[in-house]
Amino acid sequence: MKIKYPTRWLSRCAVTLAITLLLPSLAHAVAYIRGATPPWGQSTNEAAMDTVFGAGGWDDLRMADGPAPFLPGSGHAFIFLEGSDGTALELDAYLIANRAAIEAFVSAGGHLLLNSAPNQGGNIDFGFGGVTLINNTFTDNVVAANPLHPVFIGPYTPIVTAYTGGSFGHATVSGGGLSPIIIGAVGDPSAGLTVLGEKVFGSGLVLLGGMTINNFHNPQPEAANLRANIIAHAATGAVAPPTVAASVPALSHGALVLMAGLIAFLALAGLRSRTAS
Repeated sequence: MKIKYPTRWLSRCAVTLAITLLLPSLAHAVAYIRGATPPWGQSTNEAAMDTVFGAGGWDDLRMADGPAPFLPGSGHAFIFLEGSDGTALELDAYLIANRAAIEAFVSAGGHLLLNSAPNQGGNIDFGFGGVTLINNTFTDNVVAANPLHPVFIGPYTPIVTAYTGGSFGHATVSGGGLSPIIIGAVGDPSAGLTVLGEKVFGSGLVLLGGMTINNFHNPQPEAANLRANIIAHAATGAVAPPTVAASVPALSHGALVLMAGLIAFLALAGLRSRTAS
């Protein structure tokens, strides 16, 4: 029996609903950690964080401050750890010093986006069961490994599944059982290699990549929307089901109405599909 995948429109509805319900619960539980200087002197990562969480809705931190954001009791549920350009060596040292705390954070249910497009140093041990950032594997043309992955659906649109850049990535990631999200396109020197991947680790989710910042990417505004979608997915993406004792967040009346409407629509669509067959 052939599997019928959901249409892109239905997928977008589901992704938008999930993020609409989950992002408010992450208020003041989100952090962006970078090195001493912003990658390439730009603030596009900060702009993407503002897009997803709102200005003032996240903590702007530095690696020099230590591992505190990853420690129990920090209150953080999602962290974007960035070490591109001239801060790759700083990231490498930070990971070596704090790997146990970072992996424990994700294993306990935290969500992490770990990214580095180096302009210095060599390969970096990203951890998480053997993931390596392979430096100097540049990509100028990339595509979606799966066009129906949530980052290519929404909630921020317009969005496409193929991008160019000068460069889009300075590194690729390999090992550790990663599921690819973005890969080098056919004809690119790094064709088929993973520029962004993800894996469930313990009770949490980690995305790992070698992407440059999105002002180097085209087309726009699709590339900026892709970065925002990556952050949103990293923060709210599905992981293993919670235990019976896990608390369930309360939903607003409006959210319940929206969910009920979506469930009814999907049920009707399924009924029509069975009738047609």
